[in-house]
Amino acid sequence: MKNATLFRRPTLAIAKARNEDLGRALNKDGGLSSILTREEREDLPVGPESNFSLAMGAGSNVKTRTEGALRLQYTTCPAFSDEQVDQIIFILKAGLGLFAFGSPTHIIAGEMTRLHEAFDLPGTLMLDIGYTAIIVNVYCGPTHILHHTQGFGLNKTNDIHHVIECVVDAKTKAQDIDMLRMLQAVDNLVNRANDFSHWEWQLAFYVFPMALSIAVFSGSWLTLATTASICAIRLAFSLCIKALGHCCDGFSEFYERFESRIRAIHVTILLPFWTGLLTALIGEKIFNMELSMLPGVYLAIMLFYLPALELINGGSEMINGMHVGVTRLFMGILETMYMGCSLFLGWTCATSSPMPTSWPSPGGLPWWLTDNGLFAIPLLAASMILFGVQKKASSFVAGMVAIKCTLLAGDILAELLPMAFWGSMQYPFFQTPISMIIACAVASTCDLLIGETYQAVLIPILVIRAPNVPALLSLMSGLQSLHQLEAEDELSNDAVKALIKTSYGLFTLLMNAASFSIGIQVSMAFWQPFLKAKWARRAAAAGLSWTKSDRKTFF
Repeated sequence: MKNATLFRRPTLAIAKARNEDLGRALNKDGGLSSILTREEREDLPVGPESNFSLAMGAGSNVKTRTEGALRLQYTTCPAFSDEQVDQIIFILKAGLGLFAFGSPTHIIAGEMTRLHEAFDLPGTLMLDIGYTAIIVNVYCGPTHILHHTQGFGLNKTNDIHHVIECVVDAKTKAQDIDMLRMLQAVDNLVNRANDFSHWEWQLAFYVFPMALSIAVFSGSWLTLATTASICAIRLAFSLCIKALGHCCDGFSEFYERFESRIRAIHVTILLPFWTGLLTALIGEKIFNMELSMLPGVYLAIMLFYLPALELINGGSEMINGMHVGVTRLFMGILETMYMGCSLFLGWTCATSSPMPTSWPSPGGLPWWLTDNGLFAIPLLAASMILFGVQKKASSFVAGMVAIKCTLLAGDILAELLPMAFWGSMQYPFFQTPISMIIACAVASTCDLLIGETYQAVLIPILVIRAPNVPALLSLMSGLQSLHQLEAEDELSNDAVKALIKTSYGLFTLLMNAASFSIGIQVSMAFWQPFLKAKWARRAAAAGLSWTKSDRKTFF
């Protein structure tokens, strides 16, 4: 048997293809040809190392996030053997890995609890997952507080889920597991190079807003030109910073310190401010665009940064009893307010014209270029690269087709439901859950058929649907009318409408979070058993070699 294979007797074609890809990825940087001992693992971090923007640690003291520091805490705790300590570290690594690459907290808690039960560790697993920390305690052992941040890497999330399923399957069959090997497997999965290079990711990052301006916001060629100009300015700025770092000694260190100081306000204040400023300067002053079309520019630039997943994951976590959902919802609301205020401030610094705060008017391009045409292809491809799907043609094509079919189904529903039902179905808040039920059905079917995680289809849909764009526009509309409200002795009808529209923004945010998450939870309650059965079959088909005496047949 070759070292790169994951299994002895493959019984499922999907499992075979996925496991071979996983095995090659694990062996790319040394693989598992030599398993590290506990002593050699002492200085290894518990959580994932930095990967693009996906950094994770465990406090400011470097020693507190190493495996050796965790093992040291158990030296005075005779209730746990070395093997059980390895199992606890594996649970922590799996949980932190899932969080780092985009899993909601209720899914992470469920997987960590499953591992605890599969390992048959003493007592119960005391687990509290917060917005920035995971607190874990097993029986009478020490309490671990591990800090984390969340990013995206759906391909790695899928692989970590697969390894967890393999471990649970092996323990269910009472097989012996070499935990040092499994710890090294998770390390290799989490810290391996991304499927897409840095330059591929950067290309997708700049293509995404340009494709959005046409495919989602139905802009014109001038809308695309303005969006491309702003992207070019951002790219030129980053290249200048890199060039100065090569030419001037000490500049890179100076800029890193400066960037660390402004990191907290970069996305929520600085980026929206410059977006509003450049949209007014380039769109209105240079290209003389109609004001009603300019929202398609600044919304396309900002859509990737708007906290859509914060809101939807927050709603899902609250439904599943995770208190961190409240924090996530509140953070999403505040981030949207910061961005709206900064966008408006940037616009007013560049022009005296009123800021357009309604959905952008159509640009007049033919249908075969807009939402159902050519520009939808780079949009879907860029979204899948940005969220870290598997770099395979089958995953790309199937994912793009699934996303497009789901978006089309949502548009058809918006037209048919008001005609089929009276009353509430004319409102988007009641159409959205049904649209999300369809989205989850398509995403789950894609998962069952080709093995790509359902989140690879679902998350781009959630971002493209932009659940917080109406709230952002309502907020800026209120800011636009604020000076009129203060100047008038009596409130006019327009002023009352502005007040209602501004307050409607908060209501829209919360209702969209609720309607999206309700649709997802209702649909996944039906599909989850099928997905779990598929994951279990894949784990059984893997037939992994777990014993220490047969290491070469593992991965």
